Amino acid sequence: MRNILSGLPIYKISWAYRRGKLDVFTDYVNPNFVFFPDSLDFNLADIRFCGLLHDLDFSEVLALFSHSDSDDIKLKEIYNHCLDNEYIASQFSRDTRTSQIESTDFYYPSEFGKCRVIELWTKERRKAWFCNDPLESEPYFVPYDQKESIKEINRSRLELNIKRNPDGSPMLDTDGAPVTFMDPDKYAAENLITYERRIETYWYYRYLSPDGFVLEEGQSPYWNGSESFHPFVFKPYPYIDGEFHPFISEIIPSQEYFNYYMVALDFYIRNAAKGVLMIDEQSLSDNMSIEDIAEQYVKSNGVILYTSKRSGNAPDTKTASSIPGGFDYIIQLSRSMVEDVSGVQAALQGKSGSSESGVLYQAKAAQASSSILDLINTFNSFLTEVAYKVVKVMQCFYTGPKAVNVAGESIPYNMDTMYDIDIDISISEDSDSPVYRALTNQLLMAQAEKGLIPFKAALEAGNFPNSSKIIAVLERYEKDFMIMKKLTIWKF
Repeated sequence: MRNILSGLPIYKISWAYRRGKLDVFTDYVNPNFVFFPDSLDFNLADIRFCGLLHDLDFSEVLALFSHSDSDDIKLKEIYNHCLDNEYIASQFSRDTRTSQIESTDFYYPSEFGKCRVIELWTKERRKAWFCNDPLESEPYFVPYDQKESIKEINRSRLELNIKRNPDGSPMLDTDGAPVTFMDPDKYAAENLITYERRIETYWYYRYLSPDGFVLEEGQSPYWNGSESFHPFVFKPYPYIDGEFHPFISEIIPSQEYFNYYMVALDFYIRNAAKGVLMIDEQSLSDNMSIEDIAEQYVKSNGVILYTSKRSGNAPDTKTASSIPGGFDYIIQLSRSMVEDVSGVQAALQGKSGSSESGVLYQAKAAQASSSILDLINTFNSFLTEVAYKVVKVMQCFYTGPKAVNVAGESIPYNMDTMYDIDIDISISEDSDSPVYRALTNQLLMAQAEKGLIPFKAALEAGNFPNSSKIIAVLERYEKDFMIMKKLTIWKF
């Protein structure tokens, strides 16, 4: 819902210690607290910087950025205004904008008594050596001041091509040159690292106070091979000429049109006659005043006295029970305009006629979603990018074999041997509804009755009540049957 309202879904994937474990976590980020420059790429892949505003308690600031007693003292000096209750009260009493999240100030926290921390990620560049190693799957960068390490690796590899005597000395030919296993030129082309000077791009992070103090900084810890990346995933939709508008903004004009007629109808109803009591003055009784009549009129068992001796008429009630002509049509038209503009039809909202079959309802829902298919596909691609970056962060920090949950299944994944393997993630839509589950169960049972698949396989593939218990009973029966079969063979 937040993504539909904002038009800018943002997730942050980070490696952190939470809830007693060190792992990868995915957090939703409020777009009001994010900043980035204009971009020409619809995924914001070409941005030069991005950042996030944090409003933290001072204890949280200490937990994140304090690593010694001296750090505690420095942080108290930096955020001394956050510890001064009188100063905080004066700031918040003068500036009412701080209570509105939509008008978040860049320097002042939006919540009373919090400390503002500015998280800034910038794309930096530096000189480096671009290396192509025949023994590695992908090229990589080496820092510019580590050129000698590349040469040392090449020298050690050249030594492996030289034949050795039993005492370890190089074997020489008649000309005094070392004897090699392979032709030196061919060996060098297949085993030595080639490198050239290039400009490397990487991400650098800084945590700043509103006064400009650097609380923490460093290179991005998120490196995968030679790829440095920031922890955010953006997906503005639709992103045209640097602007994006939320999906719900298309409905606002139609909703305002609908609200206008609802207000007009409400005004008519509020100002129309609603149970007005009309009494002929000639029918007033001397035994009951007009005040007493008004009091009795609103009671459920009230009694009103009147007389007809002076040709007076009985009291009458006037009520405007009819709505002005055309109002109901206009309101219905306004509601249908909202559905037509948004593309969210009744079937997609879960509305259905009582006489419709399940297959017909699913067909209507599929057809209703075609008008917003681009929105759904865009959000699915956003979730794919989030999953891709999650796996990238896992490759950065996971070590050793781990069981990774992929699509509901536990997959063994050894990070020591698979850390540099690229991945391809896709998300498929799951039509998990009672109608589809019933159709799937019916198909599986039909195949089991024909003998095309085992009954146990049908239970495992389908969605039957208490299927796990039935499968456990079948496995126990099969085990007992095999034991009895072996005993029968042994007796024979």
